[in-house]
Amino acid sequence: MPLRLWIRDRDRRADPAPAEATGRTAVAVGTVAWSAAAVAALAFPGAIGADDPAVVTTCGVGVAVGLIGLVYTGRRPG
Repeated sequence: MPLRLWIRDRDRRADPAPAEATGRTAVAVGTVAWSAAAVAALAFPGAIGADDPAVVTTCGVGVAVGLIGLVYTGRRPG
């Protein structure tokens, strides 16, 4: 079957059903990941190259933005 750039409406398959998911789960997983990175950076600074304070600061900002995202996604209708 050759690749076609344009498919007529009658030749198209039906659209799939939308996935049942929320952004809240994705934001929560990201926030947990940033929290784990912050704990690792504070617990083992020399082992993972986190001697630079920017590493811990970046993790802290990731956690803060994640918490804001959790509040935002919790208030969103849907």
